[in-house]
Amino acid sequence: MNKEVYDMFSSEQEVFNACADEPSLVFNLVKRGCYDLVEKLVDDNKISVNVCDTLGNDLVTRMLKARQYDL
Repeated sequence: MNKEVYDMFSSEQEVFNACADEPSLVFNLVKRGCYDLVEKLVDDNKISVNVCDTLGNDLVTRMLKARQYDL
């Protein structure tokens, strides 16, 4: 986890819990480059890849825009 995310949350579990409660938080993780956490959230079924941001982009689209093709 990068430093900015540690400033927001003290552990990975807190990130998982927060994103499970509010899935749109995952877009903050994408913006901060925490792609490993995004992948874990999707793999553990904590969030759906169909969650959309305020512009109507789903998670897959945002990851593609960030040039992260492995998700």
